[in-house]
Amino acid sequence: MSIGRNESCPCGSGKKYKKCCLNWETTWRHGIDINDCEIGVKTILLGAYDFIVDHQFQGGCHMISAVLYMLLVEQGYKPVIKTGEVGIADFVFDHSWLEIDEKVFDITIMNTLRGGKKLPPVILGKSVSSGLACNYQYGMTANLDFNTQMVLAQSIGQYIKGGKEHHSYMILGEIAQNAGFPIEDIDGFIDKYMDAYREHSIALQ
Repeated sequence: MSIGRNESCPCGSGKKYKKCCLNWETTWRHGIDINDCEIGVKTILLGAYDFIVDHQFQGGCHMISAVLYMLLVEQGYKPVIKTGEVGIADFVFDHSWLEIDEKVFDITIMNTLRGGKKLPPVILGKSVSSGLACNYQYGMTANLDFNTQMVLAQSIGQYIKGGKEHHSYMILGEIAQNAGFPIEDIDGFIDKYMDAYREHSIALQ
């Protein structure tokens, strides 16, 4: 869909598109930077954000959410990593995200595999573009495709180690470096998460 520069931004911020998501790389980063979440959480999220922008990394929600989960746990936070269906407007897709104190933190929503669709990241359940609560439906049904079921069946450590050929170690190392937490013994780091699993998120019917 083509959006005119002077039209209302589809993210719901109330701003013109040219003043909002047209230049998403900078506006969304600014939205994260000024967010009132804890500075330690913000620093790690920005590490992932910069990785996605620098590499134009598309999809990767399962991988990056796993990386963020490990880094947040290492800094003393208690995130929950969830996997399930997400519904946004007229499309539904399998996805992984984080929650802290039951609030959604979702960075990888910004660059999906669905036709290159880009959506503002979500922090504390709010869009970083509009600052408003998102109406995304996280954990819609129990339906998951085969690949997502396989992801759900593996521990976080197994998933990262199994993805080494797909650059999982590089992704973990670079995001950690971006966030100011370089990892010296990456295998030892991952081994601590061999018994940590995702939670299958299913909305109450």
